[in-house]
Amino acid sequence: MFEGIQQDVVLLLGEKNGGLTPSHELRIINLDNANELNKDILNVPFEEISAYKSDKWTKFFLSTEQRNFYENSLNKTSVNSFNDYIKGEIGITTGNNSFFVINNDTANEYSLGEYTLPILGRSVETKGILYKQDDIAKNIEKGKKYLVT
Repeated sequence: MFEGIQQDVVLLLGEKNGGLTPSHELRIINLDNANELNKDILNVPFEEISAYKSDKWTKFFLSTEQRNFYENSLNKTSVNSFNDYIKGEIGITTGNNSFFVINNDTANEYSLGEYTLPILGRSVETKGILYKQDDIAKNIEKGKKYLVT
């Protein structure tokens, strides 16, 4: 949506209904660029959420069927937690990716090799759930920004 940004953007718009009976409705609209942000998105139907818990809202990116499977089946039958399998950590925020996140050519031009670390700028720059050396090599070939200074 925003030119040059390396992160996905979420626009969350809330509206309080004036009725006596509280209801929760949600409409998730995925757009690839700002040109798709037009009045047509108003025609995307709302989904009523009847059993909302104080869980993370990102689960609503799943379809109702997927969410029901997760909440009613998978979540209750899983014996291990996420942390039993992997380690999740907070990423970095540079505040100025165009300066701090660089490609291989820039690193070589200014001899920055010892001052950089590989970074996954966007999840679409890897295939699968691991960011491997093969992914880094492909991003280098494509001239992607993959190093943080």
